[in-house]
Amino acid sequence: MSVQYTKEQQRVIVARNRNLLVSAAAGSGKTAVLVERLIQKIMDEQHPVNIDQMLVMTFTEAAASQMKERISKTIEEELRKKPESVHLQKQALLIHSAPISTIHRFCLNVLRNHFHEIDLDPGFRVADEGECKLLKAEIIQKVLEAAYQEGSEDFLHMTESYSAKKTDVIIENLVENLYNYAMSYPIPKKWLKLCADAYDVTGKESPEDFPWVNVIVNEVQEMLVEIKTSVSKAITFCTMSDGPFGYLEAVKSDLAYVDLLLGIESFKEYERAFSLLSFEKLGRNSSKSAIDPYKQEMVKTLREQYKKQLLQIRDQYFYDTPENLFDGMKESARAVNALVKLTEEFIDQYGEAKREKNIIDFNDMEHMALDILLEESGDELIPSKTAKEYQDYYEEVLIDEYQDSNLVQEYLVKSISKQDQKNIFMVGDVKQSIYRFRLARPELFMEKYHTYQTVKEVNTEANTEANAEANTEANTA
Repeated sequence: MSVQYTKEQQRVIVARNRNLLVSAAAGSGKTAVLVERLIQKIMDEQHPVNIDQMLVMTFTEAAASQMKERISKTIEEELRKKPESVHLQKQALLIHSAPISTIHRFCLNVLRNHFHEIDLDPGFRVADEGECKLLKAEIIQKVLEAAYQEGSEDFLHMTESYSAKKTDVIIENLVENLYNYAMSYPIPKKWLKLCADAYDVTGKESPEDFPWVNVIVNEVQEMLVEIKTSVSKAITFCTMSDGPFGYLEAVKSDLAYVDLLLGIESFKEYERAFSLLSFEKLGRNSSKSAIDPYKQEMVKTLREQYKKQLLQIRDQYFYDTPENLFDGMKESARAVNALVKLTEEFIDQYGEAKREKNIIDFNDMEHMALDILLEESGDELIPSKTAKEYQDYYEEVLIDEYQDSNLVQEYLVKSISKQDQKNIFMVGDVKQSIYRFRLARPELFMEKYHTYQTVKEVNTEANTEANAEANTEANTA
């Protein structure tokens, strides 16, 4: 029984010469489309490619194994039809070593083949999670002991700010968490420096002088636009013939307040406006009126939702005066600088301890692969000679569960994809992103989702980027 693909799926499968992002819900057949695309490129009679020229990055080794099994089965079926095909015979041999694996497995292969480029001992082994956990705990203790012996004022201030009940557990957790976040960036120490710089008050007189203030103002504006939509919807229900007209005055006052907020452009003005946040009580509806209970309940529900959103904005961003916030930034800068310095020392010593044992962990796989595939050119990271060799070899880079990629993995993929062509194929569902577990960056997915064009034609030859938000539900005939 063959799989019958929808028109939308077929467009995705046959589209060429473009970066593609396929966004669809769980169980809708995204991965099946990815595999079918790969198979059709291998079987293409006009421009066939070898399976080992298709780099596929999966979420798990099990998923990679299933892909290989399906592709191998298809090749065998085709070989039975065309036993004389040299190309198919070759694919039957190559499938066993085809680069279909997790991104960590790919990075490990890069290290095995190019260890000499970063002075890595070829006898290295990958440490298990338990070993790494024990080693991290040992190094954190060592780093803290050295810091206590040095006794700098900033460090002691930090311990007084964060320690509890004469234990350093909180500080240890902060260092490890900061380390984990830093390692999800291409250059960890550069990101840590940016964290410290964010608290630097040199040359600044108020929170308005910090660059992150504009980010907050813009984000608040976007949230207020959504809130206004909810308020307007509540007003629409109130003004219907069978709507809860008695609620209208209170909801109108909400709209007036939101409009006031939307007219504000500065952090200081927002703080003043949110300090006045209050809500009128809902009026009574006439018992003689024929009010639709559904519409009445909808207004109540909508109002509770946007009231909660407004209170969250106030409590998250505008909980104090700009003056007090600025004083807090100055006070926090010392502790943050000490914490960043502690984390940098931990990175160095943890790295040295691993080198002495000749072991690497999963973070090392990615970062060492980056060291091989990228090189600095001024303030930019550009593909190395080795990366260009990978670019020339791979016909396409296909990524499953793209919503779970982080920034390091994004740089890795870009380094080995063709620069003069567009040959990245991504599938995923941002709603399934497991950010907390893998420090994924779902915004990478959403940026492409909003900027890529939608696929409308089949097999167009334009060298472009496309977003295929298609119904990818596979139907079996």
